[in-house]
Amino acid sequence: MTAPLCDSPVVRACIERLRADGCEVQLVEAYGQRAAEADGLQLERDLLRGEAGAVDAVCLCSALDAQGLALVLGAEAEAAAVAPPFVAAVADEAAEEAARALGWRAGLVVKAGSPEGEAGALVEGLEAHFGAGKLLW
Repeated sequence: MTAPLCDSPVVRACIERLRADGCEVQLVEAYGQRAAEADGLQLERDLLRGEAGAVDAVCLCSALDAQGLALVLGAEAEAAAVAPPFVAAVADEAAEEAARALGWRAGLVVKAGSPEGEAGALVEGLEAHFGAGKLLW
């Protein structure tokens, strides 16, 4: 197991606020992460490092998703070697981490309040992006 990939800005802000209000806060790990076996990640690596257009879109639901994808791909320079796919991110934090860890700019950032709302907004946004200018019969 390894330590979490990053500190969440939301978690950090909550801790700082609690401490500012006089609370004693101790951050503890509630879970651990371990790297997947290299063989199990080869398909994802091949798809994302392949020729431009091999993957239409990548949906990132958290900053950890972006960091995990960066780990799968290896060095950031390798990830940027091919034109990135369309990136859909849930919340600014995921979009910012995609830019930092992968050098990928999110074309769609969803900020709906509930998981159902986020899922609906992602689908609508992807349909609008990929259906733009196309007449379907």
